[in-house]
Amino acid sequence: MAATTCPICRRERLVFQKLFKKRLTKDNIQGSHGVHISKKDAAKLCGRQLANHENVNLLFCDVQNNRWEMRFRRCPQGTYFLTGKWRQFIRAKDQLISEGRTVTFNRLSCPSCGENIGYTSASTIWTADQSLAGH
Repeated sequence: MAATTCPICRRERLVFQKLFKKRLTKDNIQGSHGVHISKKDAAKLCGRQLANHENVNLLFCDVQNNRWEMRFRRCPQGTYFLTGKWRQFIRAKDQLISEGRTVTFNRLSCPSCGENIGYTSASTIWTADQSLAGH
């Protein structure tokens, strides 16, 4: 991925902090619910935002800067899923994302302005950005 500067202050390269890894199952790729995320990993990804809301909007970007609007959902049963345009993303990335593939979720932040910019995932395959969700 090319060096990414902060969209807020435009001074610094964003810093990537590893949050967790997720091994994709057949259901994550072909199922109707999207990607299941454990409660522990959901807290790392969305923190308190998810405690206050059932849904958190995320903007995902791939390495070509194509954008994919997704939703992180907390279901009444206490399960967590990444949904929204996940299916379209999987179809577009058919050659890169497959059953058994491990994706890594990272947090993006700016060391200069301290802003939490969003999230990345799959170590250079796709990225998630929350910068539009709360602004």
